[in-house]
Amino acid sequence: MKFLFFVLLPTCIQLLVGSLIMFSPRPGGEFVGLGVMLLGMFAVPITAAMNWARMRTKPPMPMIQLINRTFYTTLVFPALCMALYLLAS
Repeated sequence: MKFLFFVLLPTCIQLLVGSLIMFSPRPGGEFVGLGVMLLGMFAVPITAAMNWARMRTKPPMPMIQLINRTFYTTLVFPALCMALYLLAS
């Protein structure tokens, strides 16, 4: 159950945000979509691996600390995508 909430759900959220930005209409070309795709090729698997490793630490982290760290780690990729979208538009 922890795997679902701390690895799978954040990965799905990152993929959804990346897809929304890639397929959103924007003036000036598709370079933002290509940048998001390139960034996602590295950021999403690295984030999933970090969340998985953090979930499996011994001794286990307190639940609130695990939730906070997972949330902030997951938020990095969508924030970079939004920054790329805003700067290039």
